[in-house]
Amino acid sequence: MTTDNTHEKLGSEPKAVSLNKEPISGPKPKRSWVGFFRDILIYFIVYLIVSGTTIGPFFWYWYGAVHADGSKWIARFYQPLAFLCEICPPLSRLINAWVNWWIL
Repeated sequence: MTTDNTHEKLGSEPKAVSLNKEPISGPKPKRSWVGFFRDILIYFIVYLIVSGTTIGPFFWYWYGAVHADGSKWIARFYQPLAFLCEICPPLSRLINAWVNWWIL
């Protein structure tokens, strides 16, 4: 048994802990334009990675959503990726190779 007095003895009542519930006051930091555009760039990169990697396994679901009576949320989710592939030929070739690997 330790002789340290900081530990409570077994079976004794626990000590009450006071929680300071005073609100934290102070000015709210303002959002800068640099932070805003940084966040937009991060969201764009995350979207490109997520949609680019998932279009392979979901190609037939996307195709059915665009050309048949499929789920419209899938068509809406991949619509920006289709637009980016139209304006950026290297991205289009990369996405086509990825989709072909999954469907062939």
